[in-house]
Amino acid sequence: MVFHDRTFDIVRCDLCLEHVDLSKALLEIKRVLKVNGRLIALEDGAGNVYSSDEVLIKTYDSILSSRGDGGTAIGLQFMLPNMDFDIICLIPEPFLQSAQEITRNDKDWIKLRALGESMVTKGVLTEEENKDFCKRFIEACGANRIIVAAMLFVIEAVKQK
Repeated sequence: MVFHDRTFDIVRCDLCLEHVDLSKALLEIKRVLKVNGRLIALEDGAGNVYSSDEVLIKTYDSILSSRGDGGTAIGLQFMLPNMDFDIICLIPEPFLQSAQEITRNDKDWIKLRALGESMVTKGVLTEEENKDFCKRFIEACGANRIIVAAMLFVIEAVKQK
């Protein structure tokens, strides 16, 4: 990051650490936090998308393969203490969302389009595969054939002197 060392009192991350190299990100967060600065992270634990659409699931699994480590939130619990952070709060929150709720919360499919653009940029999917993925995802939601199940954790940690 382009910030000076020890610039911030608080760094907050909401569902973004799963998309970057966690070790590198934590080193940068530690660098830009002031002494006794706080990291507040809302991140996924173990979670899956369930659907009867086999092409959708195959595409989704190729994008976000199953994590044997339980996800970013679980990884944070092990990594932070090794980086001189004290975890002062850990709040797990179960999360279950049906296709109807997904549609209601993101009527313009902004999140889906952004995910698709990111996958194309990273070379995971071609433009054509992305169009098919988005189309199938929207159709599955329209038929309520999708459920998102996840465990979200709010982790608050303090960087020690």
